[in-house]
Amino acid sequence: MKKIMNYLFLAITLVAGASFATSCGKDYTEDINALDQRIAAIEKQNLAEVKTQLSQLSSSLNTISTTLSSIQSKTDGLEGQINTINSTISSLQTTIGTLVSTADFNAFKTAYEADKANVVSQLGSINSTLGTLSNQVKDAATKADLTALQTDLVDRIAALSTRLDAMGLKLDALEASIKSVVFVPEYSDGKVMVGAAGKAVGLIYDIQPAASAKTFVAALAEGKATAAFVVKALKTRAEGPAATVTSITSPVDGQIVVKAALSGLEPGASVGLAIVLTDANGISIQSDYAVVEKEMPITVEYGGVVYNAARMADGRVWMTDPLRFVPAGKTVSSDPGDANGIWYPFTTAGVAETTEEAVKARGYLYDYATAFGVAEVNSENYKTFEGTQGICPDGWYIPTKADYFGLVGNSSSTFGATVEDSPYWDAEYKGGRIKTMDADGWNWGFYGVVNRASASATGKYTATKTTSSNCSVEEYLDRLSMSFLVGSTANPNITASTGNIQFAGLMSTFTSSYKEGRLTVAWSNYLSGYTIRCIRKD
Repeated sequence: MKKIMNYLFLAITLVAGASFATSCGKDYTEDINALDQRIAAIEKQNLAEVKTQLSQLSSSLNTISTTLSSIQSKTDGLEGQINTINSTISSLQTTIGTLVSTADFNAFKTAYEADKANVVSQLGSINSTLGTLSNQVKDAATKADLTALQTDLVDRIAALSTRLDAMGLKLDALEASIKSVVFVPEYSDGKVMVGAAGKAVGLIYDIQPAASAKTFVAALAEGKATAAFVVKALKTRAEGPAATVTSITSPVDGQIVVKAALSGLEPGASVGLAIVLTDANGISIQSDYAVVEKEMPITVEYGGVVYNAARMADGRVWMTDPLRFVPAGKTVSSDPGDANGIWYPFTTAGVAETTEEAVKARGYLYDYATAFGVAEVNSENYKTFEGTQGICPDGWYIPTKADYFGLVGNSSSTFGATVEDSPYWDAEYKGGRIKTMDADGWNWGFYGVVNRASASATGKYTATKTTSSNCSVEEYLDRLSMSFLVGSTANPNITASTGNIQFAGLMSTFTSSYKEGRLTVAWSNYLSGYTIRCIRKD
């Protein structure tokens, strides 16, 4: 247009000049015609150029329109792919909550890997498409639109990647989750026996994968996992007596030991007991049923006396009555200073108590030679009595150090040992808690001891008693606080030259720290007088 205006200006100027010349008398007609022809040619050329520019502009607009349509189409495709990915991940997350077995987990893992590969492939396709779109558009305004779209899609892809990473972590956690819980019977009949007077029982389970056992116990301690029993009466399938989990430990890889407290199970009755474990991933799994049977009252007749016994939570049958057997050639003495070897029980005033009632309740007190049924314990034989029957009934014997450890799980500092998976181990008491054991039928008798520290010493009754300052259990008050149960394992570090041969016994302690009574394994002098409670050979 600018060119056209210039030509018009030139033409006007020329015409004005011609008029002036004519006034001077010269004829410029031919010049004017030539100029008109030049102007016509110029206008024709300019119109052709304008048409060409309009055609090019129209073509560019068509290209932009086609590109924008392609962008819209591919954007719709990306939306579909992202929706598919989200649906896939949601499906996988739903599947996680249903896993209950190794087979289910392996199937899930296979599906996850396949779907993850598909998702990664689709993400690659999205990134490729974004690159193609970037190359298709050259217009600045369209690039701005594409940049906004690309930013949105990149953010959404990042969110998807985060979800995939979270799914991978979830998969790792699931791989450590418990896949199976299988009850392990200790005896060939597969039963778990509870003593007639007892309320507690211990069950062992194999856990797969093995590493998940300790993981579960740790999560349980942190309150991130739970454990509960399912109890069924075997005949009616109705709800059975109550059973609660009191503790779970994992003494070895791939195994847990569950302690259960039972109530309402009558002697002679049996129930099915299964454990349900819910781990930190929220996955629950139930074991098979174990048959738990409560024994009929256990007794043993010996020397004309019937003694009561109970199967404690360690699975062993212990006498719950003290022995009151008088070996042939022996008589019972009421004088603790006479070195007689067998003495009557005594009162808290330190006086022998010879009544039938007192003897039945607290038995006799024996030195080790009398307990083992030998003339004397000396440097030649003191290491030979471990596990001996002694004066116990046939089929029974005097407990060993290991028997006591297996019951209460702790000893005095002399032994320097603990067995924390023992059924009556109490971390607060660092041994067995008498009140807890009595609830299982242990029937602690507050027997007292005859104390004779050496061959030259005179034996005396130890009459220390419980008071409100060292005992918080009402029925335990004003009773003899120190007692020992005879044990058959000798202290190998003591020789006859010391004059003080010792054996591992079970000692009671009442202090301001152990006001419900504590039982630990401790050394007991061979000349002193202690209570005998035998253990059955099983």
